Amino acid sequence: MLEIQQEVSHRKNIALIGTRQRVLVDGPAEEWPGHISGRTFAHAPEIDGEVLFRDESAAPGDFIEVEITEAQPYDLVGKKLVIPASPSFPDPSSFPDPSSFPRKR
Repeated sequence: MLEIQQEVSHRKNIALIGTRQRVLVDGPAEEWPGHISGRTFAHAPEIDGEVLFRDESAAPGDFIEVEITEAQPYDLVGKKLVIPASPSFPDPSSFPDPSSFPRKR
């Protein structure tokens, strides 16, 4: 029965290769030196598999965008995606005071 479950899980994970997943960082991966461990919204902590990726700056609690590149029977392996910063918006305090605008008559 466990072999069947492992096969089903592996097929589901294979289907995720090439997808982009938002991952909540848990911390350094215990069994994968040099990797960070995290989980998607579909992974329950300490029950489901994990998403493993490399990132020197990820801290527990961070959300990271990861492209899935490899599927293990229970775990996913990916690479961190670098997302361009959002366009900056002007600081509202730099806007002119509306009371200084000419009034319509």
